[in-house]
Amino acid sequence: MDDNSVDDLLKQLSDFPREKKVRDDGFELSNENLEEFLLKYTGRLVKDSVESIENMKDFIDSAPDAESTEALASLIKSATSSIDILQRIMTSREKNNSSKEIAKMKIESQQIQTDKEIGARLLLSREEAIKALIESSTKPKAIEVESKIVED
Repeated sequence: MDDNSVDDLLKQLSDFPREKKVRDDGFELSNENLEEFLLKYTGRLVKDSVESIENMKDFIDSAPDAESTEALASLIKSATSSIDILQRIMTSREKNNSSKEIAKMKIESQQIQTDKEIGARLLLSREEAIKALIESSTKPKAIEVESKIVED
């Protein structure tokens, strides 16, 4: 190919009308859907980054240069950061679940302990009452009777 044909191709490509894709999915970020957003888009970012890393590795293996290697390093750093965010979310969720489970177990343990204490008090009260009845029945009660003969 000569320079004229290359220039013509470049001119044709630059004059080619480009349509801009406007994506408006109506998504609004709020506190309620923050976790969903992070999981969805961080997961997508990680997936795309890993695919791009694989493609870049193939490209660099065939024609290594400094800029491509630096771009690959940045891409790997970005993917690692995204994976780290997902791990933090997972760890936080597990920690919250564990905390809830521990709190629930603690409440159940306190309830069992309270029930045992109440049962012991009731048993003790019953035993004390029976013991008091037994002690009062075994003590001989002497009734002193004084008698006087009264003559009319």
